[in-house]
Amino acid sequence: MKHIEHRGKEKTKFGFDITLHSAGNLKGLVGAQVFLSWRRGSKKKSGTTRMAPVRADETATIDEKIHIDCTFFKEGTEFDDKPMSITLKEAVPKKSSGRSLGKLRINLSRCTNKEMKELKFTFENHPKLSTAPILVMSLSSAPVKLGNHKLSKAEEGEESGGKGMITVIDGAMYHLDDKSEHSDPSVDSPSVVSELDFDATADENSVFTRTDPDPADQTSSSAAKSLHEEIEMTRTENYERLKKIQEQETELQELRRKLATADEAVQKMSEENLGLSRTLEEVNKDLRKFTNLPVTVAQPVVAPRKRKDKAASKNKVAMANLSNVPSERAAQLAAIVEALELSKEESIFIEREIYTTIPEFKGGVPIAALTIFQKLVSWKVFQHNKTALLDRIVDAIDNICTRCPSTLQRRCFWLSATCALLSEVRKRMEHIAPEVKEQQVAAAAAAVSPVPGGATTEFNALTHFDGRLTYVIFRIYSATVTATTAELQPHVVCVILQSGMFEQDTNPRQKRAQSPGGGTSSSSELLTRPLGAALSALTDSCVHVSLAEQFFAQVFYFMSGTVVNHLLAHKEECVVASGFQMKMEISKLYEWANRNKLRTAATQLSPMMDAANVFVMDKAPLGDEEVLRQVCPSLSYAQVKQLLSNFSPDIPTSVVSKIHSFASKKGGAETLEIDTTAIKRLSFPFMPSAPQVSK
Repeated sequence: MKHIEHRGKEKTKFGFDITLHSAGNLKGLVGAQVFLSWRRGSKKKSGTTRMAPVRADETATIDEKIHIDCTFFKEGTEFDDKPMSITLKEAVPKKSSGRSLGKLRINLSRCTNKEMKELKFTFENHPKLSTAPILVMSLSSAPVKLGNHKLSKAEEGEESGGKGMITVIDGAMYHLDDKSEHSDPSVDSPSVVSELDFDATADENSVFTRTDPDPADQTSSSAAKSLHEEIEMTRTENYERLKKIQEQETELQELRRKLATADEAVQKMSEENLGLSRTLEEVNKDLRKFTNLPVTVAQPVVAPRKRKDKAASKNKVAMANLSNVPSERAAQLAAIVEALELSKEESIFIEREIYTTIPEFKGGVPIAALTIFQKLVSWKVFQHNKTALLDRIVDAIDNICTRCPSTLQRRCFWLSATCALLSEVRKRMEHIAPEVKEQQVAAAAAAVSPVPGGATTEFNALTHFDGRLTYVIFRIYSATVTATTAELQPHVVCVILQSGMFEQDTNPRQKRAQSPGGGTSSSSELLTRPLGAALSALTDSCVHVSLAEQFFAQVFYFMSGTVVNHLLAHKEECVVASGFQMKMEISKLYEWANRNKLRTAATQLSPMMDAANVFVMDKAPLGDEEVLRQVCPSLSYAQVKQLLSNFSPDIPTSVVSKIHSFASKKGGAETLEIDTTAIKRLSFPFMPSAPQVSK
């Protein structure tokens, strides 16, 4: 018994304030959630810190303070040992206690009446880690009781008096309170035995018997249990808030990176415009040498329209007064001035109609697309084959949608606008295609090559613009799909299989804490909410239904591939219960797709449904190849074989052997995992196809 061991020894109680700063040297754990579990003596003096993510520098910042009161016994000059254990743990699904990564023990008897900052302790090495983790902590302690007498710090030079006798502990002076306390429930006292300790002793010695519980004790126990539940709920809420903050920090870093790229593009354009302005100024100076007109100062590219028109009118007057200038030189200068003015006008047009445009629609068609095409026609860009301007327009659209920080609504708007612009281009190609063919037939009859110019030149420029627009449409579409799947990725497996943070929990307040806003929303909303946001953005931007179908087919394909790949790699998930859970969650996705008229896109959920069928059905019929193809047509033989090999309980090996023979008979190497990053080719059934003419 402890009271026998400590009998006759001097008893001193110390208070310890410990700050757990961080855990470092966590190689291979970047992105994981870790926490610290500590214990000093009994379970009452134990606890866990909050969870902290492991950053890129392999460090997790804890910054949590704990206070421990500990009673030491001394016989001679040194206190008896009082070990405190600290364990570093990784948060894992379905295991509230976490996975241990290392453990260390600190002897508090060596830290009494001291203040130590930035201490570093090394955990014992763990097989999962290549190097031992390091704990950084600070510790300060001070005596609070000597025997049953309270202690208070004495100032230098004070003597024993009204405040009580002065005693010296570890070189520091303290007032010894005259009033003694006969019991101290907060220390490791052998005289205070809890009901739990009483029962444990009774089980060991069969001497003590359990007494009937006191109603007051039951009330206290109920209050303690309620307090524990509140603490757990608060901890869960804090964990969810921290997770959201981390996601927002990641998005903010990405936005900053894209903003830096946009700033570089704007800076480059400004430098180009400044160069054009300087060149125009030099040309105006040359014009002044041959005329008596004042110098026309070049205006910035973003100057108001009236100022630009005024500068243009001055240049026209200057060119009209070149009668005394040599004709060749005057022609060169006039051409340079005209080219520079046109370049300035083009830059202003691109900035106004692309970079600063406001999403507006007319008859379900983005006005920006109609404005751009009409301007290109009025400038005769296609007739003169000015592919450089066409490339600048496409590059500006690509830059604002895929390189600069862009919202889902802006990407969907330009997806709709570029499709409308491509439709106008193909209509124009269809209109002039007969004329181009006539020119080619006439040239073939005369046995000469077609003369460049006219309809042929325009058709070639339109074909070039068609190819560039098709390319940028695919880039915008891919960026939109990637952004949506990135938002869904952290939740797909958790929701479909109800694993990880969605473990079974009978505490209703815990479930409310997991629901956004504290409501009673189901976990499936973590998937349907991003899907609904994407659908609203596509609909508001007047994106064609066919393109929206292809978009959601790609997203559903990603979700199916993610879940199937998870099942192929995690044997513990391949059970009958997972199959029924998958069917229930997939049915909610089918219901959402049918409600929003996306039945065709929902067929891409088939790989998930096929995997669920494999888990819940009788496995013996799968040995028939025809039945196998009917049950899971969207899974390969290799994938079905792996799912059955992972399945618990074990199934007859004959079924797996037959499926292996089916795969061998089919021939060729089958890929086990589904490539979720592949973006399927787009089709445009809602617009005319690009006409082809022989060359």
